[in-house]
Amino acid sequence: MNLLLLRGLGREYRHWGDFPQELKKIDSKVNVHFIDLPGFGIYTNLDSPLTISSTVKFLRKEYLKIKNGHKGDWHLITISLGGMIGLYWANKYKNDFKSLTVINSSSGNLSPLLHRLRPFGIAKLLEVATKKTNLDRESTVLDLVINSTKGKKEIAKRHARYLDEHPLKIENVLRQLAAAAMFRLPKKMNIPLLILCSLQDKMVNPQCSFELSKHFNAHCISHPNAGHDLPLEDPKWSAQEILSWIKYKSS
Repeated sequence: MNLLLLRGLGREYRHWGDFPQELKKIDSKVNVHFIDLPGFGIYTNLDSPLTISSTVKFLRKEYLKIKNGHKGDWHLITISLGGMIGLYWANKYKNDFKSLTVINSSSGNLSPLLHRLRPFGIAKLLEVATKKTNLDRESTVLDLVINSTKGKKEIAKRHARYLDEHPLKIENVLRQLAAAAMFRLPKKMNIPLLILCSLQDKMVNPQCSFELSKHFNAHCISHPNAGHDLPLEDPKWSAQEILSWIKYKSS
């Protein structure tokens, strides 16, 4: 079984933290793959597309290169903005994946703007722009996306190194936000869809996930106390829930 992981706003594949390792602990036969979004990570030299469809076009080209070397079924796991990308991708290219998992995402035709990006989230993102060092920027981001204080300083240092290596362009973040603002859901999903959400998400109102679940009649699982970056904050829980659901749907 192959799992393709897509991150969200302003993030790269290394921001998954321990989540990929937790997937492998549960099932050593799982192959975990990553593609950075254009404009971030190894693609930081590119401009981020202004539409979700253009982002999918780029990602699918890279995906097909990877897929050629790995047999077996493929499943897509996404978070936040990555969830919007996943929903568009799985609807347009129905045979690429056997299932889709969407974590803490939203859509403009289901949820109001201040649910999709809560006032506290707006304030924190503006605060990030005022910080002078990558460490201060990442510390502020973590205040927004995770609720636990355990290991937060170490995570911030690690994430700051990622920014040192792959400098982030604020224009690309703004372009991602524009693409997210224009995103509209497909009417239906032709593969199994799992929705995960965090009830204590300070960035995106969990009601957005409930609306996605209702729209697609999809299974939704809630975490009681984690923040927006659920796989980073509770990788073991996230991996267990996702793999259990995939194996149930595959049986």
